[in-house]
Amino acid sequence: MTETIRGVSELVGADCLKARTEALDRFESLGPPDLCRLAKAAKPPWAGANAAAAGSAPGGEVQQLSFFHYVIGLDIFGAQAAVDYVQGLMQSQEKGPWMAWLFGGQHWDIVAGVYCCYDAFSRIDVRVEVPPAGSNRRPTACGVDADGGQVQLTRDMWEGAQLSAFLRALQPPPRVPGLRALPLFVRPGALDTFVRLATRLFAWGERLEGGPPELQIGAHPLCDLFCGYVVASRRLRLALEVLPSLQSTYPAVVVYIARAYVKRGQPEAALNVRVRAAR
Repeated sequence: MTETIRGVSELVGADCLKARTEALDRFESLGPPDLCRLAKAAKPPWAGANAAAAGSAPGGEVQQLSFFHYVIGLDIFGAQAAVDYVQGLMQSQEKGPWMAWLFGGQHWDIVAGVYCCYDAFSRIDVRVEVPPAGSNRRPTACGVDADGGQVQLTRDMWEGAQLSAFLRALQPPPRVPGLRALPLFVRPGALDTFVRLATRLFAWGERLEGGPPELQIGAHPLCDLFCGYVVASRRLRLALEVLPSLQSTYPAVVVYIARAYVKRGQPEAALNVRVRAAR
């Protein structure tokens, strides 16, 4: 049987949504990678067209399993981003050979999907439920808090989830089974959106609890990851245009401003910035 999606390493069998909900109050800093859970139904090819979604089929028993994998790098600009991702997986679900049924083969379909993205700033897990293509049901989105209760999503929560997802992609977790890393900033305008969100919501970084020790220079993870990215990626003009405006909010930014000057071959300017900040 071919229950997998080409190019995606999937895990099976665990009640991942329940486990994620129970762990919400223990998430630290930026939280875990996004979670994508897919419900798949296997049926003999002679079963009715709607058998998989219905859960039973005339002429053959339907087997349903839950598969899941983790994601970093997806730009969660809204519910449609999660819908597009899950529906893309539905289209990529591998099909068995057309004569596999002669030898006891089964046909697998994705009958539902749930995409979860943790907003580290409000500590809300944003979840989007996606029905199969062609279904009469519409995708739905809600937030889940640390107590497991549902909350109505606000624009701040969507922006917080989008910014959190960007930041997590800049610091991938070490060796997570079933992790799919997508290319970052591939959507047109995604980098501009990241810069806009990070600078406008910079003060929100104080809400984050801790961060990876190797990142910290006495600043919060938003400062370390955003400022570190624009300097390390050699977007030095952008760094020197944007970072000084953040220094009054968070003095530790001066370290990255100095690094940008050094990378531009202006060590004297870097020294002057550090001296002025120390006064």
